Amino acid sequence: MTQHIAKSHLALLFAEALALVVVLVLGMWQLGTADGLRFAAAMAVAYLVPRVVLSRARGTSDAAVAALLVIAMVMAIYAVALMSDWTKTPGYSLEMPNLRGDDRNYYKWALNRYDGRVEEPRVVFPGFPQMMVVLWRVLGVSVIWPVAMNAMFALLGITFTGMATRRLLHARISVAQRVLLAVGVGSCVLLMFMLASGVMVLKEAITLFGIASVGYVLTGMDCGDDEGITWRDWLVLVLALALLALVRTTYLYFVMIGIVMMAVAHWRRNWLLAVGMLALTLVAFMAGNHYAAYSVRNHLVIIDGGWDMQHFYLLDSHQHPYLSIIGNYFLLPEWKRVLMLPLTMAVQFIIPFPWIAYDEYILVNIMPRISYGWYALGGVALFYYLIMSWRRRSQARLGLWAWWPAVSFAVAAYVTAGSVVRYVLPFEAMFVPVVVFVLSRVREGYYRRHFVWWAVAYVLMLSVTLLVCLQVQTGVVTRILHGWGLM
Repeated sequence: MTQHIAKSHLALLFAEALALVVVLVLGMWQLGTADGLRFAAAMAVAYLVPRVVLSRARGTSDAAVAALLVIAMVMAIYAVALMSDWTKTPGYSLEMPNLRGDDRNYYKWALNRYDGRVEEPRVVFPGFPQMMVVLWRVLGVSVIWPVAMNAMFALLGITFTGMATRRLLHARISVAQRVLLAVGVGSCVLLMFMLASGVMVLKEAITLFGIASVGYVLTGMDCGDDEGITWRDWLVLVLALALLALVRTTYLYFVMIGIVMMAVAHWRRNWLLAVGMLALTLVAFMAGNHYAAYSVRNHLVIIDGGWDMQHFYLLDSHQHPYLSIIGNYFLLPEWKRVLMLPLTMAVQFIIPFPWIAYDEYILVNIMPRISYGWYALGGVALFYYLIMSWRRRSQARLGLWAWWPAVSFAVAAYVTAGSVVRYVLPFEAMFVPVVVFVLSRVREGYYRRHFVWWAVAYVLMLSVTLLVCLQVQTGVVTRILHGWGLM
């Protein structure tokens, strides 16, 4: 047995060394020798930090680390493709990349604060670009450093997702802890849009880490006497709250929701913990809100809706078919928007569509649209919420923790009409423990027939929905039917 473990560990070390060589070669090929070396070194550090955390986690194994390595390689390859795309146009470089959208605004804000070379754009939460400025003070101006920093935070978030899976489920199902941790980490490779966002110049990676680490701490409130909340949990919580306060203060509302839900689930045991955690969250919220571009009053305006929200979220030309269905959503009264949650949540669930209708067929456009992994995880999670969670038998119930990502998903859909899927990427990862629970129960023989019928119905519904959306967006279905002589 010891010899087998030693061989497994040596194989893992060899795989890590080989992965580093591959990243180095790809970086030098696409970015040049000097920048390729910088990129490989930065990505090695980005992998090493979560690797150390994972190697010290309870239930760790070489399989869990190998799963993290695979995900890190996927992100590194995508990062190389991104930076190659950002610098392919003459006049652009890794110091001045050709970024778009929010990426460009964050980068320009950081450049303005670094040396004033560009005009400062409006940024609501300045914490993320300020972190870029700190990196540049030490390492020099390059897009490599924020990309690697984001990769590190995304991989840490995935690590905490696996740790939350193990902690939440090990006393509920008859699966070894090392298997739960490895499967929890490995399942995240299916969330391609989340992985792609994790190496963009966006705050999604840090948000993923914040939400996943809070989710891990909340599982400690659920476990109670089995593990409970330790001093390490408090450190993790403080770090997560500080980062969320800096980069996306509004997500602290979701943290408050989770704490309250866990307090309600185990009130006598958790009320004092909940009070302490809520106090820390409020302190973080006030500090983050002080540096943000708008205050609580603006948060209330966002929730209330109005024409500004309609213009911001639903007037893009690609959204006209959806707009024709929901109309002036943000001008509707609150109760009507609540009644529309099944539709807005479904839209949030299904986008981005798994095809490219307008852009080039290159990796930077393809990877975020590989949605089938999320559809698979989401479909299994839906089985829990719609079929299992309402049954009183203990083998069907996961507890109130499982409803935290679902409630957060619904809140985001209500606020944005389901039109910005990036806002729920961290919560997609939080469905992984739910998925593992369902599949474990089915493997044990529970609800197997229900699950088969659900899988068939779900695949049919999803297929029809995607075909309809494909037809509306591109008209390709009609062209195919014409080609077959059916129309």
